[in-house]
Amino acid sequence: MDEITKLNELLRAENVYLKEQIRTDSHQFEIVGESESLKYVLFRIQQVASTDVSVLIYGETGTGKELVARAIHKNSKRSKKPFIKINCASIPENLIES
Repeated sequence: MDEITKLNELLRAENVYLKEQIRTDSHQFEIVGESESLKYVLFRIQQVASTDVSVLIYGETGTGKELVARAIHKNSKRSKKPFIKINCASIPENLIES
């Protein structure tokens, strides 16, 4: 019975995760604006999306990092694959270094 309980908990957790993904993916993530700075960011998104490189997006809370990441993903060759977000702040510093 203990194994069944563990599997049920894993299934519930996966269900919650997938529902969140559906809820998040169903919203339209578009970047709107006309400033020169934003035009430059959009230009860089197009440049990076066409390559096969890792990208580090950093900035203060609320600056739209996830919007930029989703835009890069949406315009890349990997757009048909799932977009998985990771909160790097939750990863221990020594693990990131390794």
